[in-house]
Amino acid sequence: LQQALYFRLGEHLLAAGEGLRQVVTVPGLTRVPRVGPELLGLFSVRGEVLPLIDLRPLIGEHPAALGRGAGQAAALLEHGGRRIALLLDEVLGFF
Repeated sequence: LQQALYFRLGEHLLAAGEGLRQVVTVPGLTRVPRVGPELLGLFSVRGEVLPLIDLRPLIGEHPAALGRGAGQAAALLEHGGRRIALLLDEVLGFF
């Protein structure tokens, strides 16, 4: 059985399994001008710059407040050789 990360995002309970690499705390964000509300900014993990994505606008919720992200948990995912980080409200556990 594959282990999955279960997390809360707004009112939604979601899971990430395949492609999940790790969960990290976002140290700080660099804003990117003129992008959609789903891209909160960029941050570095062990020298790799990753986009921090907010799924809220994509699932019909209000986007995260401006300035949100630093100090919060993010799930690092990889697919097709590309890596992104998803902002998490609350980590519920690994099952």
